[in-house]
Amino acid sequence: MILERCEEALDCYDRALAVNPDDAEALKGKAMALVYLDRPGEAATYYERAQRLPERTRVAEPDLRKRERV
Repeated sequence: MILERCEEALDCYDRALAVNPDDAEALKGKAMALVYLDRPGEAATYYERAQRLPERTRVAEPDLRKRERV
């Protein structure tokens, strides 16, 4: 169930990023969904993109090294 929801979340983040590719919240959300889907390499790409944005556009930073399996 969790993995299905993560796939759905990826679709939502992709739509948000199509509208605004510099949406830090969507970039980090997509990174977290990819982490839960055990795709850390892809996750790092989106997280790094979010980190390169101006500081005022960033949101709280998730710890991608730790994740809780449900």
